Order: sequence, then structure tokens, then C-alpha cells
Amino acid sequence: MVESFRPAPPDTASECSDALGDTSPGTPEPPKTGCPGARLSALPHAPEDEDGWHESGGTPTRQRAVDRSKKVMRSSDRRDQPFPQSLDPYRGCELGCVYCCARASHGGLGHALDLDFETRIFHKPHAARLLRRKLGKPGYTCQPTAIGANTDAYQPAESELQLTRGLLEVLYELRHPVTLLTKSALVLRDRELLAIMARAGLAQVLISMNTLDADLARVLEPRAATPQARLDTIRALSEAGIPVGVVLAPVIPGLTDREIEELLAAAREAGARGASHTVLRLPHSLLAQFDQWLLWHAPKPVSRLLAMLYGKYGCKGTGRRSGGLEHFAELLDQRFRHACETIGFPGLPALNTGDFRAPPKVLAENEAGDEQGRLF
Repeated sequence: MVESFRPAPPDTASECSDALGDTSPGTPEPPKTGCPGARLSALPHAPEDEDGWHESGGTPTRQRAVDRSKKVMRSSDRRDQPFPQSLDPYRGCELGCVYCCARASHGGLGHALDLDFETRIFHKPHAARLLRRKLGKPGYTCQPTAIGANTDAYQPAESELQLTRGLLEVLYELRHPVTLLTKSALVLRDRELLAIMARAGLAQVLISMNTLDADLARVLEPRAATPQARLDTIRALSEAGIPVGVVLAPVIPGLTDREIEELLAAAREAGARGASHTVLRLPHSLLAQFDQWLLWHAPKPVSRLLAMLYGKYGCKGTGRRSGGLEHFAELLDQRFRHACETIGFPGLPALNTGDFRAPPKVLAENEAGDEQGRLF
């Protein structure tokens, strides 16, 4: 068994050059949050009733800006993406998960993939109108849709902006099915609406987890709900009659894979009906960020294992696996399936796509015209 990871240390007065320069063996200086590329993983964990940001101690200030995209729905034909289309009302994510592949999207906006991704949040204030416009287009075919597949739709900004809530209201009105993916207990705010949708086969929720260790979760996902809060969320949703599943994502070789059976059992006991998993992906854009995180938080055997499986962490493209990682993933798949069969997940019910009704053409056109006026 590998040694335990190193929890985040107290902040020090190290300079940026100390935090980012020396990567030789030994204990590196903890990165300052003000340095380029520094992580915020030492921040206190976000409790359920607040977003977990502490304005004292040099913590960067959040900045919110309007995303003026004309689309809110995106399609995907990637084999590792189980949903053919998804809705994302936010770009950037305050939860700060160190492994998040969505960080690359901020590079296209001219921002850094580390602190900028966590502090510069773009939101689509007219997301609900854009969605209605999309669903009202001639020839649109109703199919399963996810909210939160890219960035968490219940990140702290949602408590104020309520964009996800607006999307849910449109989807319910038009009887369009949806799957929510989140790490946040804020989803419980919408449980009454979700319960109504669930009774019509229009809603299910997937809670993402990868560890039951609160200390490890704190440095991996600094402002997501604690593991216990996520289990409590599964229980509350299940008791409300909302089909809920657990997604072990991502499974990190050498760090979280040893918890698979225990985590699945805990989720099932809480009321999860289905389970799925993904293995850590490391596109090139995340290498420096993840390597820095490993230097401070992970034991050396984990770093060596990841270097071996990922070829010094390299994945040529977003989905390709090296030979070693492919074998690891195959063995993990077998282990996961065996655990699910042993524990006994009944499975999530199929979503209902047959009751979809497109918005009236006149209303859709009026809202589309109003949206054009607001965007330009």
C-alpha cells in the first residue's frame, strides 16, 4: 500500500520563483495563491451553506462576466461522453477540481488554466431563452440531455444567478428529459421541481465522487461538497423519489482506485440506483498543473505510477490511452463491474423522450428576436 498523501500545509511567505521553479526531489515550497499557476487547494472546504471562499489571507477575488455565446446546447460524439448533447450555463468553475479537463476551455478565452479558471466565471444570463429557441427549431429531435457535463451547474455562482434553475423550468414546461451532474449539495434547492419531473420520467441526478477521504477531497476538489455531504445529498434525492446515481470520476491510479468497493457500497446504502466511472484523463494542457499538484500532495509512488501509465502524464489528444493505461483501465472495468454486481445496483430508469412538446413557433421566434436585441 502506498503511503498516504500529504495534506495541504499552511501558507508560507515563499516567492513565486520558489513555488514554480525547483521541481527537484524533496519537499517543494507550497505555492502561493498569488503566483502564476499556483493552486488554491489549501483553501478551506466549502460548507453546504456558503461557497467556501475566504476573502482574508490574500485569496483572489472572483470575477463574473457575461458569456455572449448564441448557443447554450452543445453536441458531442465522443465515445467517453455518454450524453449526445449537454447544457452548460457557466464557463469556468469555482469548485477548483485540479484534474478538470474543462480548464482547457479558458485557454481559448485568453485566460490561464489554473486560477483564472476558478476565479473568472463566465455565465450565460439568457440561457433559458437560448434553450427555448434551440428546442423550438424545426426538426429538433428530443434526446437525453445533460446539465453540468463540462462545468458544475451548481457551483457557488448558481445560488445567486439561478441559471440552472431557469433551464430546468424550461425543460419541465416542454417535457424534455434531463440528467444533472454535480458535486454540489446545492442541487437540493431544486428537489421539489426535480421530484415532479422524475415522476414523469423527465429527470435524474448523478453525483460525482472519487473518494470518501475528506482530507484528500479537500485538496483534489477544494470547494466541492465534502464526501459525506454528497452521500447525504444522494440520500435526500432518493428519499424525494428522484432517481440518483453515483459517478466515480475520475478514478486516479494509485490514489483513489483502492476505494472503489467502499465508495460504491456507501453510495448504494445512501440510495444510489446506478453507478458508472471514468479513469483520469490528462491532456497535455493539464500536465504542468497536475504535475505541480503531485509534487506537493501525492506520495512519490503515486507520481511514479502515473508517469509509467501516462508516459510522464502525456496523452496525445483528449481520449487516447497509452498501452499501460489501457491495461489498467480494462482491469479496473472488470473490478468495477464485479463490485456493482456484488453490491446490487438496480439501475436507473430510462428517461422519457416521448412527451416532448416544442414551444409554440410564435413564442420561440419572439424570444429569439428579444435575445438578439439583448446580445447586440
